[in-house]
Amino acid sequence: MRLTSIAILSASVLVGCAATKGGYYIKESSADRIVVGYEASIVSQAMMQQAISEHCAAYNKVPKLIDAQTGYGIVYNSETYACVQK
Repeated sequence: MRLTSIAILSASVLVGCAATKGGYYIKESSADRIVVGYEASIVSQAMMQQAISEHCAAYNKVPKLIDAQTGYGIVYNSETYACVQK
């Protein structure tokens, strides 16, 4: 029973952390690309797209979707964007 309670609490905290940032997190980033992970049921697409655009804009580039993955676990999906010249 105690182990189940701890597991439920841990999952709640992880989902809560993701939700406070719009339901997504940046897995990795560079001047050439950005990879975001997100939970489809809680993600704010507008907030996520804004963060992706702002990241690429910092290098005077625009994002272009190059890969999308659907998986399992706390974060179900990930998208990879190339930062390309305008």
